Amino acid sequence: MINKVAIQGIKGSFHHLVTQNYFVNPVEIEPLLTFNEVVDSLIKEKVDTAVMALENSIAGSIIPNYALIDANNLHITGEYYLDIQHNLMALSGQDIFEIKEVYSHPMALLQCQSFFDKYPHIKLVEDCDTAEVAQRIHKKQLKGVAAIASSSAAEIYKLNILAESIQTIKHNETRFVIVERNENPSSTINKASLKFMLNHKRGSLAAMLNVMSDCKLNLTKIQSLPKIDTPWKYAFFVDVTFDDYEDYEVPRVPPLHGAQPIQLPNLQAQATFDLTSAAALGGGEPALLPLPRAHVRSRRHRCRRRLGTRSGATTLGRRLLAGCSVEPPPLLLPAGHARRLRAAPGGG
Repeated sequence: MINKVAIQGIKGSFHHLVTQNYFVNPVEIEPLLTFNEVVDSLIKEKVDTAVMALENSIAGSIIPNYALIDANNLHITGEYYLDIQHNLMALSGQDIFEIKEVYSHPMALLQCQSFFDKYPHIKLVEDCDTAEVAQRIHKKQLKGVAAIASSSAAEIYKLNILAESIQTIKHNETRFVIVERNENPSSTINKASLKFMLNHKRGSLAAMLNVMSDCKLNLTKIQSLPKIDTPWKYAFFVDVTFDDYEDYEVPRVPPLHGAQPIQLPNLQAQATFDLTSAAALGGGEPALLPLPRAHVRSRRHRCRRRLGTRSGATTLGRRLLAGCSVEPPPLLLPAGHARRLRAAPGGG
């Protein structure tokens, strides 16, 4: 049962809107100014779960949040796409030519850059949170200062909207993920988030992508992240979807160094994959180990899809309950594919 949720921002922020739209039952929010504080509160069990923005359709991936999830071994258990509409707001009785400074979150400023090119007299200043700036303007009755925030923030903090939907691209969505300390397994999943690392060898990534395709997994997102302790080497974070959960089950344990395949009881005939030995694809013999079924299942990462509509929204808000960790499940390649890799070490 989820009772308390950590968010970056305060009431009226986009993270707050996600909690209102995503969770079926009412939840208490823990408003925090930084994502580091959000993750810290989750690790210390001050909250049950957290909401974190992960990527935007205009500005792209939020790399520091990928790193926070990875470094703290957290699990993505859900996902929500929110239609982002940025509004310029200030105290009543002012027009845009009286505004000298605009404060907002760096991502909001980036998404609205083209709008402010028409108003060179306005100074753009980065701040911690969209709604927190709106609250500050209201509390301190700041003249000549405006915020970029949601229409909900304007209503809560009694500000006048000077310009609506000022983002550069009008169809602007942000993907938010629901993050927990533990997995939330389910057999009714159709999406998973995975992490793997490969040797820096020719063809290693192409080989991995071919494996995913052969196993009927549709790659919807790939993001590289530097390995901090190894300069110029990278880990890969991927999202995959599948029509049938059986495509995500481990059907066969592949042979080790040419041995005969080991068939486990009650396994399906269709091959799928697992990522523990993904690094072996970069060169040399793949280290394919016959893992027992119980071990493979214990490391499985699951998710399930639901659809939801934003209350009062003009666009569809999609909700995916992911149950997915950014840590990899084990890699099991179909036997024939493994033989091809051994015949041509180094990928390609």
